[in-house]
Amino acid sequence: MRTKLLIALALSFFSTPLLAADLSEQFARPPDSARPWVYWFWNNGNVTKAGITADFEAMKRAGIGGVIIMDVVERFAPPPGTADFMNAEWQELFCFAVSEAHRLGLEINMTNGPGWCSSSGQWITPELSMQMLVTMNFMVTGPVHLPMFYQSRTWTASGCRTPFRVNISDALKPGSNTLEICVADLWPNRMIGNAALPEAERFTWSSYEPFTKDSPLPQSGLLGPVTLQTAEPVYPIQTTK
Repeated sequence: MRTKLLIALALSFFSTPLLAADLSEQFARPPDSARPWVYWFWNNGNVTKAGITADFEAMKRAGIGGVIIMDVVERFAPPPGTADFMNAEWQELFCFAVSEAHRLGLEINMTNGPGWCSSSGQWITPELSMQMLVTMNFMVTGPVHLPMFYQSRTWTASGCRTPFRVNISDALKPGSNTLEICVADLWPNRMIGNAALPEAERFTWSSYEPFTKDSPLPQSGLLGPVTLQTAEPVYPIQTTK
């Protein structure tokens, strides 16, 4: 028993500096399993084989271990390309990216669909699309049952893209209705305004900041009159033989 205890103490004594040296070596030269991954955005179908190779070689030099492809559509940048999600060009570029990742010893993964949070695609109907969370301040005089008061409002889709039209038919009720329009600014304008403030006074932060305080402000908000258009429903003509 005493012999076994001495052997255990000896192994413990000699293994401590070995583990410390091994840990120091791993910090200096991390194994592939410890290398960080990054999101790799394919924006607006603007993807090329040359760009894929350049990105991967830069990642390899920086010690990146792998990427997660996220296909998204950006309104302002970069200019639209032709590699739309899952078309023939996109699939060829994806296969090329996989081969380049293999050549450089990088791992590759991707989200399960296009769009932010993988929420896009032809299979996504409007009722299944990304939803908008809105907060409002209500001035009320009690007593009032606030949940019932809030439920009397129905939110419809936002009109932030052409043709800037929203169908509110499903939100209308028999009798009188009140239409409220909430006007929001564009995110680039918030970033431009933020850049003009001292860092301690800024409201937001982003890892991607393509704008400066001198960047031109994109048009935003309510750009024209609001018109209400009515239309009679069109039903298919029933024919009999």
